[in-house]
Amino acid sequence: MYFRMYQDTKPEWRWTLYAKNHEPIACSSEGYQDRTDCFRAIQLVKESADAPVI
Repeated sequence: MYFRMYQDTKPEWRWTLYAKNHEPIACSSEGYQDRTDCFRAIQLVKESADAPVI
């Protein structure tokens, strides 16, 4: 799996998570003004990857 960060048309930073087969499996629900904030959001997703399913 890997993340891709990009700027949208606004331009705000967003991320998409891709599976090993290069298919998107998750994406940011909001845009970020700063690239660093987008990177922090990716880190939060990575840290919570082993969260329980409810």
